[in-house]
Amino acid sequence: MGSRISFCMPCYNDGDSVEKAIYSILDDQDYKNVEMIVVNDGSKDSSRAVLDKLVSKRKYKDRLKIPNRKL
Repeated sequence: MGSRISFCMPCYNDGDSVEKAIYSILDDQDYKNVEMIVVNDGSKDSSRAVLDKLVSKRKYKDRLKIPNRKL
């Protein structure tokens, strides 16, 4: 497998679209050695719940990172 590619995406009140964006990077690409770092900047909508749900999925265990999601 080739080098790992890392994507970093900001998130602020994107609860309606963040899941689709993550799937498009982690699932819909031919190249599978990727990770995604999503930085939630204090969203007031459902973003945090959506991100927590996704990060708990076993298939994303080592591929999806949500720093400081416990704030």
